[in-house]
Amino acid sequence: MAYVGGDLIEITVNHPTLGSFRFDPKGSEDVEIDFGGYVVADGDDSVTGAGTNIKQMNRKRWSVACPPVGWASDPDTLESLQQIADSTVEAPWTFSFLDGTVYKGTGSISGDLKGNKNAGTVTGFKVAGGGKLEKL
Repeated sequence: MAYVGGDLIEITVNHPTLGSFRFDPKGSEDVEIDFGGYVVADGDDSVTGAGTNIKQMNRKRWSVACPPVGWASDPDTLESLQQIADSTVEAPWTFSFLDGTVYKGTGSISGDLKGNKNAGTVTGFKVAGGGKLEKL
């Protein structure tokens, strides 16, 4: 069986105070996914004096980063994303991919949102949260 990559085709969020939103990611762009969980420190000196390994594990959040398409409709994508980013309330997000895979996680926007009117995209978009990003 072949490996399948491809586009992120839809982002949705159901914010408890602002309502539901759907965003279109730009096609043929990189999407960075971090499932969260634990990171094991990679230090050559992580050993005891007797040479026993010290496995230092630290929890980290999940995240998904990509450029959504902006400026498309009313309400404007960048304005909607900024409203969500300004909120102190986390929300459930879903990320649907071309191959049929869907991931979900509860989190908030983390990053400096900037609109690129020429490219029609929003840069700096990243959603992150505690726990792990789950596959549905």
